[in-house]
Amino acid sequence: MNDTNSLNGGFRKQALSALEVAVLKRDSEGGFFLIEPMPEWWKSAFGSTEAFCDHSYFLDDFVRGAAADVWDLPGDDARTLRSGIWEEETEGGTRFFEAIASRRETGESLLIVSLADDQSQRQQAFVQIAHDESLSRRQMRKELEKKQILLQCIMHDLGSPLATVLTNLQHISRHLGDDQGTLKSALHQAITQAERHQKLIRSITDVFAADIALSLIHI
Repeated sequence: MNDTNSLNGGFRKQALSALEVAVLKRDSEGGFFLIEPMPEWWKSAFGSTEAFCDHSYFLDDFVRGAAADVWDLPGDDARTLRSGIWEEETEGGTRFFEAIASRRETGESLLIVSLADDQSQRQQAFVQIAHDESLSRRQMRKELEKKQILLQCIMHDLGSPLATVLTNLQHISRHLGDDQGTLKSALHQAITQAERHQKLIRSITDVFAADIALSLIHI
């Protein structure tokens, strides 16, 4: 039995050391003592176990406020509360940490402090990706607005006047007499060119409309 407890204790110490986690136990008077092993970063970041709150305004506020509420609530239910990631200036430079207040069913109150450099980098990367995506969407919206304006210009400023001109040319052509062959031939050429440009404008507007519809799907 003693061998089993010794093995479990050794495994726990190895696990805590590998995770670089500091586990402090809160006593009945509100003080803390560090459960071995002490992480290498603990002293440079927070000093002694007795005065660690003096080294961190954030941790002091968490321990005396939200964490204390978790530990001191009546009842035997297990509870946990995460502090969120914060940064500290240590002897080795800026480091990121996260604390967890834990109340076990046995009534034991624990404060778990861990390095969060990797989590902070992931969060920053996530925020950067979200920012880039938001910027990309805004740029796509601006490009879409430009395309919509251009489409309206093509349809109304080019298509509508050309349709009016073509209608009038066709009307004149129908009312010309057979003795006006030269003029009728010229009108025929003009109508042919107008119809060709009308088809070109329709093709352009169809392409723009399809492009706009596709852009709307991706925004």
